[in-house]
This record gives sequence, C-alpha cells and structure tokens, in this order.
Amino acid sequence: MVLNNLEHCYLEENENPEVRSILNDGLKDFNKSKLGPYEHDPFTLYIKTKSRVVGGCYGDITKDNCYIDCIWVDPQYRGKGLAKSVMLKLEIYAKQKHCSVMTLETADFQAKDFYTKIGFSIIDTYPHNTFLGHQVYLMRKTLSGNTSEASANNILNELKSREPIFHHPEKFGKSEQDILAQMCDEFWEVGASGNVYTKQDVIETLLERYNDSNYQDVWEAKNFELTKIAPDNYLLTYILIQNKTRVTRRSTMWRKLEGQWKILYHQGTLIDGGKE
Repeated sequence: MVLNNLEHCYLEENENPEVRSILNDGLKDFNKSKLGPYEHDPFTLYIKTKSRVVGGCYGDITKDNCYIDCIWVDPQYRGKGLAKSVMLKLEIYAKQKHCSVMTLETADFQAKDFYTKIGFSIIDTYPHNTFLGHQVYLMRKTLSGNTSEASANNILNELKSREPIFHHPEKFGKSEQDILAQMCDEFWEVGASGNVYTKQDVIETLLERYNDSNYQDVWEAKNFELTKIAPDNYLLTYILIQNKTRVTRRSTMWRKLEGQWKILYHQGTLIDGGKE
C-alpha cells in the first residue's frame, strides 16, 4: 500500500501503549543495525512510608551506562537526605551491574547544584526541548571501585578459560555449528606465518584436526593481559607454547553479543628462536 496522503494518519490525544511499543521496537531494531545488540534494563528505586511513596527514581541500564530518567522527593521530606540516600543506593546497584558511568539530565530550575555536590559533572548544556527559554544540563558521574575491578577480573577469567581459541572441543563442541557459534560474522585470522585465514579456512582446518585420532594437542598459555577496547569488546593477549618448543604471542579480539562471547579477530606472532 502506498501512503501518499494523510488519509491513514491518526492523531489520538492520549497515550497508546500498543502504538508506542511498535514505534519503540522499530527504533530499537534500527539502532541495533547500527550499534550492534544491546538491551535497556529498567530499574525503579523508591522510598515508601506505610501509606505512600515519598521519593525515588527510575531509569534504565544500557551496556555500561546507568541512565536516570526521573528522580523526585516529596516536598515534605526534602532537606532530610532522602535524595542523597536514593542516589547512593542507585550507585551501589549500578556498580553491581558493571556500569562505568551514571548519566542524567536536569533543568536550570531543578537540582544541578545537588548533583554537582554528589560527584556529577556537566558534560553539555542545551536549550530545554519542552520548557522553552530554559536550559538543560547533561551530567555524568564516573564510577570506580572494587566492583569494577571485580568485573574486569571476572571477564579476564572467563576469556582465559576459552583460550587458546578452538583448543577446547571438549567444552565447546567439535561440529561445524559448534565452531561457528564461537565466531562473529566478521571473524578472520592472521597466522604466525603472516597468512590471512577466513572463517571457512579455519572451520575446515579445525574439522580435520578434530577428526584426527592421532592429533596431539599439547600446549601451555600464560602471561594473559586484558584491555577493554569498547563496551563489550576486549583485546586479550598472551604467550602460547605448543609442543614445548613453538612459542608465539597471541592476540584475540573478543566481543559479547546477546550475552555470548564470540571471537572477532585472532593473530599469532612467532617469537624468534622459539623463546620468550
């Protein structure tokens, strides 16, 4: 059907959950096509007396950003530390969810000074898109502490358990489908020889290896180092010793897609003389 006029355009002076869901899902699918998979994980944090809610906040977590969409405290309870308590509780939660920052927007007639006092910084200012003539401050707080360090250690240990890549068929399987499940669509590899290998090259080599009953897989991996390149993207480097004589430096680019770790790129570099 070609829509070349407003015959099929509807305006409703109310919220329409069904239409909003369709529009939001469509926009999210478009964003994913540009940014890769992600999820908005909502949260609601509030303080409640016996009879009613007197303050709280809500928002969502997207990758490593905790975005606060709304925070409010009942006027009768302001000046008693409730807002600070809410934000401290939220910060603990955000760290537990492995967030690196908390982000919010506040107008010039709202609570910019309060957010500054608890560690937020202004990263941008722009005209208010609803209340014309006023300014909005985009503010952000960087999170740090043991929780972030623990998260990095957890990721390091998880990726170490998968290296050397394709050397754990007992854990990840031996079929072509099992091998594909470990790779990103864009996967490629540069071998220690300098040759470039496509996904199909690697699959064919691995299937031959896995089906060879005489193949001996003797190796040692050590000196692991992990570097975060971008949200859900990590570079893991280490030294691999094969058959006690062949020593290479290895680099793997790992990407987390829909909760699963996948290999984007791998490279091996032979160390001269087979020594570290």
